[in-house]
Amino acid sequence: MIVQPYIPAYRVSFFQGLREELANSGIDLKIVAARPTGAAKARKDEAGSRVVDGYLTQRSATFAGKSTSLRFIGNSIRHYRPNLIIVEQAVKNLEIYPLMVRHRLGKSAPIGMWGQGKTFSSQQHRVISAAKDWITVHNDWFFAYTEEGANYLVSRGYDTKRITVLQNTIDTRELLADLREVGDEEVQAFHHRHQLVKGKTAIFIGAVDPSKGIEFLLESARIVQREIPEFKLLIVGNGVSTDLVRQAESAGDPIIYLGRLEGSLKALALRASDFMMIPQWVGLVAVDSLVAGCPIVTSDHPTHSPEFSYLENRRNSIVVPHDDVAYSGAVIALIRDPSMLLTLQDRAALDSANFTMEQMIDNFASGVRNWLSSK
Repeated sequence: MIVQPYIPAYRVSFFQGLREELANSGIDLKIVAARPTGAAKARKDEAGSRVVDGYLTQRSATFAGKSTSLRFIGNSIRHYRPNLIIVEQAVKNLEIYPLMVRHRLGKSAPIGMWGQGKTFSSQQHRVISAAKDWITVHNDWFFAYTEEGANYLVSRGYDTKRITVLQNTIDTRELLADLREVGDEEVQAFHHRHQLVKGKTAIFIGAVDPSKGIEFLLESARIVQREIPEFKLLIVGNGVSTDLVRQAESAGDPIIYLGRLEGSLKALALRASDFMMIPQWVGLVAVDSLVAGCPIVTSDHPTHSPEFSYLENRRNSIVVPHDDVAYSGAVIALIRDPSMLLTLQDRAALDSANFTMEQMIDNFASGVRNWLSSK
């Protein structure tokens, strides 16, 4: 049984494929989740109805500016009687602690975790960091997003034989199919409708909230436009900073706000763009970038998720210091160097072959089978 805070749309294909793959081995997967709250709810990407077996009730609270949640999973455990339970690695998910206690007392199934391994995207107080390390090394199996996270756990004393590296990704098959179905005439019509110029159009995809550096992004776009008047930035997503983006668009900044897009609409926006602007917190959008051949311009900000390791500066992306002048300068330089832009686009598309949903599903299922066989 996998316990999730909520099911975002990008995880649906993974859970569907994992359920099928495990069933082929005679393993029944149950997925239980709560509904999103707060900033997660504002992203409007909840898709649990497509994969969950049951919804959980929860209680949320904020302590010292940090949100925590307790999801009540006792009924699900009694109903499904799982042999293994997998939870998301996060100190704020309070259901982890009673589960660990019950397992230690022999009253619950073994507990596994999946996640980053180490904290990549935020600076944690040393007490919180120590607590996260403790709950992680005291669970039974770990499914790490990337090799870097796995290596961190080994450095903290975790048994490497009880770690599965997933190569975290999105459904690249679906995105590739959507991209291929977008015709040149559609792209031209999109350019005409939004007054875009080929070679001078960027795109942001992700949560539209402060964690993604939206104010930094908007200011950088203004600087770029002062040098390159035809420049436009498409913003795709939802979040608590949506009003800020709409205000910038209304004020005449080089912004086109498209809201949250999926499927063919997302593919069209990507095909119409030349590169991505993701100044901080690069996560799975790295895979979108590679598959679409739409290289990311980002900064060396400390908030990046483990998937940032999929990017290589000046091979399939551009990475510069986290300064709006340096950042916008890199965007301006890229626009003025079409041969460099084309090289980055080609290499990004080439590198996308390393990160497929099929491989992630196979890795996760193999980890579950190995875990079961170790009991």
